[in-house]
Amino acid sequence: MRKIKSWTAVLISIAAFETTLIGGEKITLYDGEMLGEWESIEFGGEGEVHVAFDGSLILENGNPFTAIVWSGDPEGLPKKNYEISLEAKKHYGDDFFCGLTFPVNDSHATFICGGWGGAIVGCSSIDGKDASLNETRKLMSFDDGRWYALRVRVTENHVSAWIDDKPVFKVELKGKAISLRAGPIEKCVPLGIANYRTRSGFRNIELRHLGSTLADEGK
Repeated sequence: MRKIKSWTAVLISIAAFETTLIGGEKITLYDGEMLGEWESIEFGGEGEVHVAFDGSLILENGNPFTAIVWSGDPEGLPKKNYEISLEAKKHYGDDFFCGLTFPVNDSHATFICGGWGGAIVGCSSIDGKDASLNETRKLMSFDDGRWYALRVRVTENHVSAWIDDKPVFKVELKGKAISLRAGPIEKCVPLGIANYRTRSGFRNIELRHLGSTLADEGK
């Protein structure tokens, strides 16, 4: 992996996450000016990662993957009772424009938007089945050039996701094995964003701690 830039202030904020945040308060993980604690991942064939003139974070079309990973202190990232939200735009391409990898208790999962030819949405993986095969699979169409608001919530008992504030899935964790699909996406641990043969943009990347009274309210 190659380091892009350093963002010490955000690193300090994340490291102090558990002790300084009141439930519901947000931390900005991307300020629209520099990559900060995000690093581009070297797969071989990855596209360029850069900040566009409008402040969006661009992941260029790769062959096949382009991705970034959070390089801050992993101990500062929550594993439950939190949300990650962002806005994502597909500029062009024929596969997923956002693969958000995130912690789930002692494992990780990926929220896929537009996979397997551009239409599948879901969570990879559940009981060894990726988003194309498990209970979270949905078919959706995504317009090029449009911003979509994405949100993932992890609680003690569920993983939930929304697109434009509309529920996409809610997975009961009890009795299920949560894992990443084996392969390059594993480099996105502990927190990462990827695309596949697609040029996409991102903005307003935020992490929100949820107090125990908020976590399963679905708001």
